Amino acid sequence: GCNRAYNELLGVSREEVIGKTVGDLFPGTEGQVHLDVDRDLFENPGTCRYEAALTSRNGHRIQVLCQKSTFQDQEGNLAGLVGILIDVTNERELDRLRSEFVSTAAHEFQTPLAAILGFCELLQSPEAGHPGNREDFLNIIQERAEFLSRLVDQFLDVSRIDAGLPLPLAPRPCNPERLVRNQLHHSLPGDKHPIELRFSTDPPQILADPDRLCEVLENLLSNAAKYSPTGGHIRISGEVAGEFFRICVEDEGPGLPPEKVGRIFDKFYRANSTDTTPAGTGLGLYITRAIIEAHGGQIEAVNLPGHGLRIAFDLPLAPA
Repeated sequence: GCNRAYNELLGVSREEVIGKTVGDLFPGTEGQVHLDVDRDLFENPGTCRYEAALTSRNGHRIQVLCQKSTFQDQEGNLAGLVGILIDVTNERELDRLRSEFVSTAAHEFQTPLAAILGFCELLQSPEAGHPGNREDFLNIIQERAEFLSRLVDQFLDVSRIDAGLPLPLAPRPCNPERLVRNQLHHSLPGDKHPIELRFSTDPPQILADPDRLCEVLENLLSNAAKYSPTGGHIRISGEVAGEFFRICVEDEGPGLPPEKVGRIFDKFYRANSTDTTPAGTGLGLYITRAIIEAHGGQIEAVNLPGHGLRIAFDLPLAPA
């Protein structure tokens, strides 16, 4: 027998299950794991608990935690076994992402720390006596230290978000186009990626925390630059959308598979975690979404026709 949750989880009807063995439903090694456990339980009655993978009828891989127990009839003879399946697919995926994040974060810290330690040693050496050398070394140390400080701020933000605490905001009326231009001036070189700026004439002021909005823009522009080919254009546009002002950032990168577009704002999530993927902790867009929502706005990502990705977010207009 089986209940409806079993049918829905594995995509099979009750009629397809009754009278069949697990080997019939899941041929090959997937079914064999369960057959071996069942056989052992019948030989050694009792309970057991194990984890295994199953493939549903629609082709989805499911990680299940299985707990099985034998039961007896009225005469005390072995009559069969009953089992419970718990779908732990999401939990195992989160475990994988967390483990991947720890490894990535360690690398993100190690690189600037190595630079700071290396240039500190150079400053202590006789070769660093030239004032020009000392100034260059100190600038690099400060730049790497500021990068580490931003990483720590990210972790503190994630801690606040996970604890359900509001992100600290200091909203005030500000000009969205001016903020975007200032951010472009400070954070994104235009030689590798030509910038196209398209804002409505004389855009209205928005109600936002300028520092937090700059953090959002830095995350979005950094991602657009990372995943765009050299020479690929980055387009930034802004226009009024009802009671909000909508800002869009578009790139000419490869885009994302449809099933991954909705997940890029998840904590730890990285669409591609291979060695060739640009560095990152998988927290930037997670924090970006939290900042936008703390302002009372929304953010979404969509693939562009052909190639490229558009990320659009809305922020409230400032009161007249």
